[in-house]
Amino acid sequence: MSTNSTKSCITPRTRLLFPKLPGLDPHVDRVLDRLDHDHVCGEHTMRELEHAPIGCEMMAETGQREVRREAFESAVQKDVAFYLEHMQLEVSVVLPLVESSLDGIGDLDPGVKEQDNS
Repeated sequence: MSTNSTKSCITPRTRLLFPKLPGLDPHVDRVLDRLDHDHVCGEHTMRELEHAPIGCEMMAETGQREVRREAFESAVQKDVAFYLEHMQLEVSVVLPLVESSLDGIGDLDPGVKEQDNS
């Protein structure tokens, strides 16, 4: 598969969730691109991790079980670090931008303010 066809398969999940953010700033666009890429890579990694324990069981009699278990533990630790970094980027960059874009939303509909005060 070529790089172009791979790129076209990437679902821009972050842009779908936060449609007002793209184009605000080149830094924000780079962050959104990275988060979208993380989502695709994370899904692939999770599928690999789901299959790893089966490999440990199947290789138990061959003496490879311990090697596979250690590889699995290492992969899980890397994946946890990956997701924590990903979530930190969402919390530190994306969510504050979303919050600031919603600050004036109550001014648009007086009924929203009345509901908040009740």
